[in-house]
Amino acid sequence: MHRTRMIAHFVVWFLICLGSLIAVGATRASFTPPTTITVHMYRLRPDDSLPPPGQRIPCSPGDTQWGCTANSSYPYPYSSEWATVPIETDYLLDVVSRETPPDDYHSTAVQAEAIAARTYAYWHIRNGSTINNSTDFQVFVPYRFEKLGWFIFSSKLVYTLGGAENRLNAD
Repeated sequence: MHRTRMIAHFVVWFLICLGSLIAVGATRASFTPPTTITVHMYRLRPDDSLPPPGQRIPCSPGDTQWGCTANSSYPYPYSSEWATVPIETDYLLDVVSRETPPDDYHSTAVQAEAIAARTYAYWHIRNGSTINNSTDFQVFVPYRFEKLGWFIFSSKLVYTLGGAENRLNAD
């Protein structure tokens, strides 16, 4: 009798574990990566941090201050302080080039940074977080990638971010 009860408990435990694994697998299988991210954009200090509360100035169309653009020749390109941008061909190019400049790091480190930055962005999107463009999250400054020059990245960043070829080869 005792042995039968042990087997029954094991079977129940096994089915619970199997059900949990199937549920986790189903959750993972149903995840569709987002294609855009929304970032609250502010003028930043030179070190990419936010000014103290009460001194923060949101970016607005045409703004040429640091944080709203990396190149004063290219004013802030979005219609409001809430910028919704493509993750692969805009957000990650500027974030990765800031965090791990491809000409300063081995391509494996740049790839790891791209994976970490993408995962961090996905986590915030999935959890409904409100993020901004400062060092509080991941520094995102429009036109940072372009300011560094089209060819400074050679093939490292293009290899890391599969969809980047279109932006890199744009005229």
